[in-house]
Amino acid sequence: MSSSRFFVHLSLSLALLVAGASAQNSSSADHVKSQQAVEAYGKLPLAFEANRGQTDKQVRFLSRGEGYTAFLTDSEAVMVLQDGSKPQGVSSGNKIEPKEAPDPGYSSILRMKIEGASPNPKVSALDELEGRSNYFIGNDPKKWTSDVPLYKKVRFQSVYPGIDLLYYGTQGQLEYDFVIAPHADPEKIKVAFSGAEHMGIDKNGDLQINVGSGQVTFHKPVVRQDKDGVATPVSGTFRISNGKEVSFDLGQYDRSRELVIDPSLVYATYLSGNTYDQAQAIAVDNSGNAYITGWTQSTNFPTTSGAYQTTNAGTYDVFITKLNTTGSALVYSTYLGGSSYENLLCS
Repeated sequence: MSSSRFFVHLSLSLALLVAGASAQNSSSADHVKSQQAVEAYGKLPLAFEANRGQTDKQVRFLSRGEGYTAFLTDSEAVMVLQDGSKPQGVSSGNKIEPKEAPDPGYSSILRMKIEGASPNPKVSALDELEGRSNYFIGNDPKKWTSDVPLYKKVRFQSVYPGIDLLYYGTQGQLEYDFVIAPHADPEKIKVAFSGAEHMGIDKNGDLQINVGSGQVTFHKPVVRQDKDGVATPVSGTFRISNGKEVSFDLGQYDRSRELVIDPSLVYATYLSGNTYDQAQAIAVDNSGNAYITGWTQSTNFPTTSGAYQTTNAGTYDVFITKLNTTGSALVYSTYLGGSSYENLLCS
């Protein structure tokens, strides 16, 4: 009998939210063309750069998607959500960090660490792409890095006994699968989120994460087993332990057959102004619209036309923002505050 596999599939869609007057002034036809271009770009294969000295030595591969950069190490993926107006990268040190200290008005960082994983997994790149990356920074040729290969997929073998981790995706979506051999223990899988201000599971079973000025939403896992082209559903839910550690509760399944767990991430959106912003709470309505509230010091926090308060009236104001179901547009956003200091405490 051929060896079967058990897959834990997580997909991470990261969309950059940009609000500005130029977008409001564009025509409907231009807006449609722009949206079509964004959608086409999002379907392009995600490229993983091998680390040839262009970033911190802890990083095995890095990938740049729409509004984010992902750095893959032996034990964690470091996601930098950024508005695109400042450079992204990492520098040497004990922890992977942006080359420039993260500016609260420009970036948020989410770390996804594989708890208890092997410290030295075998790493292999799959499906090499035709393109190359080149870094010509400064006037010293000895510090230049050229002809860096690109790949569609990266596999970390035996992160746990009998369990591999595979990264792949498109420009709009970073995905990773835990590939679990028959009789391996899925209870060993634990992903610890660092940088998350708050995590919770809503009434729909979705995982909601506040990341500084960003928001990340994972759909409730869709679990199935395939046999002869027919999918059989299996129950599965998120489980949060120790505050910010995520694993999976699974129903009964055939351990001799492949199992797929797919908690796809709806979106991760960067929402910020030009200085300090902090999301405090997030909720989702029955239609899938997201509501985010927190506080901001920014004078250009994105607001919508006709909102209750479109300018910051003091040092810190509360903000209230509604995003559409894909996280790609503001439905409503307003400041709320007086001439001094307002904050928001949420439990």
